[in-house]
Amino acid sequence: FQAEVELVNQEISWEPFYAKVINGPGLSVFPESGTLAPRGGANNVCDESKPYPDSCRFKIQMDPSFLASGVTGDVEAFLVVRTEQETFTWILLVQTGL
Repeated sequence: FQAEVELVNQEISWEPFYAKVINGPGLSVFPESGTLAPRGGANNVCDESKPYPDSCRFKIQMDPSFLASGVTGDVEAFLVVRTEQETFTWILLVQTGL
């Protein structure tokens, strides 16, 4: 199992963020923390070919050993991303077996 969610900063300021999967045994998210550039992105004065993005793509993965453990049924978890201004929540529904 692997899924992706993209978050775009709507604020006009730099926004540190923290991400975590809640109630999701065997699920992890990457990155767990970072900083979003202001809305529209920002120039990198050190290297103009690498501007700072105003978005982040979060990757949610399930540990293969969790699936191999024989767990069946649906797993409902939540991806929570918190910035200084807002909290964003997504429901993750994973079907682990038939």
